[in-house]
Amino acid sequence: MKYINLCPHAIVIINVTGQIVRMIEPSGQVARCEEKTEYPTMLSPDVIPLIYRTYGAVTGLPEEDKTGCLLYIVSHMVRQALPHRLDLASPGDTLRDEDGRIIGCKNLVVNDPSPEEPT
Repeated sequence: MKYINLCPHAIVIINVTGQIVRMIEPSGQVARCEEKTEYPTMLSPDVIPLIYRTYGAVTGLPEEDKTGCLLYIVSHMVRQALPHRLDLASPGDTLRDEDGRIIGCKNLVVNDPSPEEPT
């Protein structure tokens, strides 16, 4: 399996014994969901601003690979925006250091090839 990291940071896979199994460096291309932010009201400076944020089209993502030999590693948001794409994976269960910083993940999450129809 070939992995192409479309995140802006390295993806570190760590096994159950705490050893780094694989480090996948960023490819230099980043897949993102377009964002639109709206400010519904102007508040006084001492109030925390509330905003509306919506997400749109995915940008920076290559054409779908249907060979089954390639996974593009993207953010959860990008992967979930394209549930039909079986060539996408995102970091799964995270591992943190003693200060709470993410140091890696245990696995990658992929889209379900046979999702159930909504009821």
